[in-house]
Amino acid sequence: KIFGSLAFLPETFAGDPSTNTPPLDPKLLRIFESLEELTGFLYIAAWPPDMKDLGVFQNLRVIRGRVLHNGAYSLTLRELAVQALGLRALQEISSGMVLVHHNPQLCFLQKVPWHSIFRNPRQRLFQTHNKPPEQCESEGLVCFHLCAQGHCWGP
Repeated sequence: KIFGSLAFLPETFAGDPSTNTPPLDPKLLRIFESLEELTGFLYIAAWPPDMKDLGVFQNLRVIRGRVLHNGAYSLTLRELAVQALGLRALQEISSGMVLVHHNPQLCFLQKVPWHSIFRNPRQRLFQTHNKPPEQCESEGLVCFHLCAQGHCWGP
């Protein structure tokens, strides 16, 4: 459990000479494989290009959203090269909205049961400029046929 938020910015993987911060080795992201809960938000605006999903967060069950990015979002994914979310254990977003935009390779977004993950009827998914679902389907990027009610986080 992380009592706080996580943010991945372009400087995370490129480094920041102004603060003398070296780039993060993508292999170190594996530490998050045991993460089950975040009390704040998850903001991802940069991701290693060879990682096609957010599978390092495969055991993340709850995003509480006690602190929200820009005062509104508990989950923000923008300008990533991921093909699928891969957040297969995510069961609850307690507070805040979800913003997923400008992810030109992202599929399966409409296959996530957002209504059962949100805890408040005012919560919403905002999505723009992601890969069109029809294009995903034509490329064979669909849920496995045994997925419950056609819901999935990836192939």
